[in-house]
Amino acid sequence: MKSQLEQASEILNWQGGIGSWRLNGDSDIIFPTDETILRLRENKLIEIREHIANPIPLTIEDEYNLDKLCSIFETNKQVMIRAEYGGCGKSFACEAMKERGHRVLFVCPTNKLAKNMARMASQSTSSLASDSRRRIESNASTILNTM
Repeated sequence: MKSQLEQASEILNWQGGIGSWRLNGDSDIIFPTDETILRLRENKLIEIREHIANPIPLTIEDEYNLDKLCSIFETNKQVMIRAEYGGCGKSFACEAMKERGHRVLFVCPTNKLAKNMARMASQSTSSLASDSRRRIESNASTILNTM
């Protein structure tokens, strides 16, 4: 019977090239020796309830009706929008909710999409700030003109 080290050595490529496994040294690694760190602890199991999904049947016409989609989102409060492929309009539907004044959480599976969402959020935040600034300046000038 082979040891775990022997089994791992057969599977892993320990040569010196790119993509190979290597150990550059262990002089800077502080291995735990304290018994309180190394002792086994019992896991505390938590109850995980099964989530029940309620699919919302949509017709093809409904898929392009942003008012209907947003109404469904507002009625159900917490909604997960899923689609098999990219470009199906998930982010587009969420942007429509932001335009209605809702706070929207984007969970992005890729860095590229996360960066895109962050860029869009900063642009909308700066445009909101400039809109607010214009309203304040307008209100201030109205107040000054009435005095």
